[in-house]
Amino acid sequence: MHDFYSSAERIQKQEEDYNRLMKSDYQTWSNKFRNMGSDLFMSPWDHMEKDYLQETFLEILNTENTTALLAKSFE
Repeated sequence: MHDFYSSAERIQKQEEDYNRLMKSDYQTWSNKFRNMGSDLFMSPWDHMEKDYLQETFLEILNTENTTALLAKSFE
């Protein structure tokens, strides 16, 4: 039982560390793109008909900050 609880504690700490890192990275990303249309990522379906926003969406999507954040999300 001791091994089980030790493993559970270790996993919980790893998850907390990961969540803290993701929150920090998201805040950094959000601050960088706040005035550039980061809301496009919160509800992209609201902007599907607006061609000029699709270009902004793709521009933000292809930045190093966005690709790094998305890559960390799927580790």
